[in-house]
Amino acid sequence: MAVVPSVAICRACAYRERIELPGPGRVVANVGDNVTPADAVAFVVERGPLRTLNLAGSLRVEPRRVREFLAIKEGQSVRADEVVAQREAMLRVLQVRAPADGRVMAVGAGVALLEGFPSERPLRGSIPGRVVEVVAGESLTVEGTGAVIVASTMIGADFAGPLKMVAPVPERVLRPEHIDATCHGAIIVGGVGDDPAALRRASEFGAQGAMLGSAPSSWAGMALPLPVVLCEGYGSAPMNRLAFDVFNDLAGSLTYVIRRGARVWVIAPAPVEARTHFSGPALAPLEAGATVRVAGGPYAATTAEVVDYLPSTGEAILKGARERILVPAANVEVVVM
Repeated sequence: MAVVPSVAICRACAYRERIELPGPGRVVANVGDNVTPADAVAFVVERGPLRTLNLAGSLRVEPRRVREFLAIKEGQSVRADEVVAQREAMLRVLQVRAPADGRVMAVGAGVALLEGFPSERPLRGSIPGRVVEVVAGESLTVEGTGAVIVASTMIGADFAGPLKMVAPVPERVLRPEHIDATCHGAIIVGGVGDDPAALRRASEFGAQGAMLGSAPSSWAGMALPLPVVLCEGYGSAPMNRLAFDVFNDLAGSLTYVIRRGARVWVIAPAPVEARTHFSGPALAPLEAGATVRVAGGPYAATTAEVVDYLPSTGEAILKGARERILVPAANVEVVVM
C-alpha cells in the first residue's frame, strides 16, 4: 500500500494547531480565549541589530591606539548619539557617536561592535478558534470548527473577509466585467486567472483578496494589486470541483486565509457538527474507496475515487466522470473530507 500527502477540503471539520514560539518569548493568550489571525497571541524576543563602528578611521589613528581615546568601556550600554570615542586634533575634536541605543560588545582591531537592545515582536497569524493549551514561553494550541480547505499557493500576505462568488463554474476565466460594487470588502472566488486587469478592478472596488483555481506563472513575479490564492497552483487548471462547491456553500461567510509553510489554509469558522479532524497535512494510505485530488499532470484539479492501486507501476486507477483514468501516485493527494 502506498502513502501520499493529504489535503483538506472539508465543509464540517474540527481543526487544531499547536503554534510554537520561534524563539525566546512569552505567550499572552490564555486558555479559553477566542483568537483570530489578527490577534497577538505571543511576543517573541529579538536580538538587536549588530553595528560595526570604525573607530580608527574616524579618529584617524592606528588601530592599536584606539583604546587611548575610548569614552566608554566594553559591555557598557550607550544611547543614540552618545560619544563612544574622541580625540583632539589640531583644529577640532574628532568624535565617534553611537548611531543607536545599544551595548558595546567588544573593541578591537580599530573597531567597536555595538549590539542594539533586544525588542519584542508580536506573534500573529494563529488559526481562528479557542485557546485550549498554553505552555509558558513555548507554545499554545488553538482549536476550532468550521470549513477547512488547503490550497496550493498564495501570492501576497494573509487576508480575510466574507466570500463572494463571481464565477458560476470553476472553469470560468475571471474577467474585469465579473467584478462590481458587491465585491467591496469581500474575498472573491473565481475560476481561472488570466488577466491581472480583473484584479485591479477588484482592488478598486475594495476586495480583500481573490481565490482562483490557477493562474499564469508570470503572476509570481508581478506586483499584484491584492493577494491571490491558487488552489491548484500555477497553470490553467480550473479549481477542483470539491473545493469550488464548498466555497459556493460558504458564500457570505467570514473566511480567513493563512499561509502555512508551502501550503495555504482557508478557514471559515462555524459551530458545526464535526465529522473530520484536521491538524495539518500528513501522509495517508492510497487505498480503494479513498477520494483523491490530482495535483499535477494532465488530470490536475480532478477529484475522484480510487478504484485500485498498482504497486508494479506506482499508479492509481481513479473513477473518472466517464471512464477510469490512470494517474501516477506521485501526482495525487488524499482528500480529508
